[in-house]
Amino acid sequence: MYVASPSGRVAALDAVTGKVEGARSGRDDGGRTDNTSGAPLTLVGDALYVPYGERSVYTVDVRNL
Repeated sequence: MYVASPSGRVAALDAVTGKVEGARSGRDDGGRTDNTSGAPLTLVGDALYVPYGERSVYTVDVRNL
């Protein structure tokens, strides 16, 4: 399972235990709490599309997470 913060920080969690198996730093927290896109994470093959900020997205190869 993959989760992300509004800043774009992403983590891979074990769905059974909840243990963090890997993580990547966010792209844009800007120190603001209103920094949300509202868009969901999208997994296509091995590419995880991670929304952050108001209108930004980046991809992560989940094999390297």
